[in-house]
Amino acid sequence: MNYNNETVKSKYITNLNKAIEGLKQLDVYCNRDIKIKGLNRWVLEQTIQSCIKEELTQQKIPYNFEEQFQLQSRIKVDLKIDDKILIEIKVSGIYSRNTEETYMKYKKIAEEKNFEYVYITLKEGYEHYHELMRNVFGNENAFFLDTDKNEWERFINRIINTLT
Repeated sequence: MNYNNETVKSKYITNLNKAIEGLKQLDVYCNRDIKIKGLNRWVLEQTIQSCIKEELTQQKIPYNFEEQFQLQSRIKVDLKIDDKILIEIKVSGIYSRNTEETYMKYKKIAEEKNFEYVYITLKEGYEHYHELMRNVFGNENAFFLDTDKNEWERFINRIINTLT
């Protein structure tokens, strides 16, 4: 493996800082703290995608990625790999119990379209929400990079097993 939990997190933080510094270089920057809704999420999505690409390339596994895949009319999933796997990516997990119903609905639609549907987050602050997402996605499809040190490896192995 090229990465592990810590190196993925480190790459994310490095690139988030670079994104913020890059925005400060714009002529329109007005010396304020940069608080752009979605910037953290976008940088994490790009980081995860970049790391997955490196891992698959190392294993000589061909792939096609699509960002913001439209699962259904107003439902988008962060990343699709080939026509096999959908990946939901979160910076800091979920925030409410209603999320369970939402993702159960998405999972059902994904499965009806013959996709594997997985969830990965950098951190989840509440154990209750860890369990909630494990219940929704299943233990084999829910990954928390702030827990077991082997989560990234388990995540990549899940993708590889789905693609091959």
